[in-house]
Amino acid sequence: MALEEARKRNMLTVALLGYDGGEIKRRQLADFPIVVQCDYIPRIQEVQASIYHVIRETLEVLRRGQAELYGTARCPHTQEMREWLEWQRREFDEYDVEADRDARNRMRVIAAGQRSVPLLVEDGKVVQVGWHGRSCIVDGE
Repeated sequence: MALEEARKRNMLTVALLGYDGGEIKRRQLADFPIVVQCDYIPRIQEVQASIYHVIRETLEVLRRGQAELYGTARCPHTQEMREWLEWQRREFDEYDVEADRDARNRMRVIAAGQRSVPLLVEDGKVVQVGWHGRSCIVDGE
């Protein structure tokens, strides 16, 4: 059985189960057995699908690295990207590259001299330049 093999390999296991959890729960084959205690199969499937989506979305959020938004106070596209990140409930650090010389220099190193904002960086890598094809150019050194 796959769960037994996973245990041999010291892998973390999660099992979505119905009814009373059956043999998987009785034999404690899963580290995290999630049991939908119900006898009605369509309801079990409905709840399991919801649980699956919550787990998947949580893992997606955890997988994302810390985001950094490089922009300027005067650039409307920086504002739009900020609002989008907030709507996505993303955690991010924001830097005004016109007011913060160190941030401007960091942005240029990360983005190989890029002068367009907004600039979104995750885990030290540029993931987006501009907002919907629009950007502002940063003056300065």
